Amino acid sequence: MAIPNYDKYEITSHAQEKLINRFNLAKSDGKPWIKRFMTQAQFQENQPDSRQKWRKADIVMIIDTKQKTIVTVFNKSADDEIVGSSPLNPELASGIKNYINEYVSKKKRKLGLEIADQALKLSEVASKMKDQRTNFSDKWA
Repeated sequence: MAIPNYDKYEITSHAQEKLINRFNLAKSDGKPWIKRFMTQAQFQENQPDSRQKWRKADIVMIIDTKQKTIVTVFNKSADDEIVGSSPLNPELASGIKNYINEYVSKKKRKLGLEIADQALKLSEVASKMKDQRTNFSDKWA
């Protein structure tokens, strides 16, 4: 679903600057890019002050329907909105980070020990294979 009357919208200087900086576009590529986006975008939500949020993949555009302007354009994963847009309490975020780091460290140590044990067993088998006196017939029968 395209933005209704998309050809009547003007891009603000802020939106133009953000489009160039965030999406690495040349100034001359801005209008064709915006036209393509506006014809392919999907409506997301109404916002205060007659603004609307439109999305195509991970790109979000905020438009002002009253003034017919493109307010801004940014990249935001759809997963970001599922998790929530409000920031975490810094103390909570720090606690979670510490817990995750401790958990990952424990898992790394455990995995390292398991790998070392398997490497030692493999080394023993390799040394036995080199020795011509080793009899493997009882293990393979």
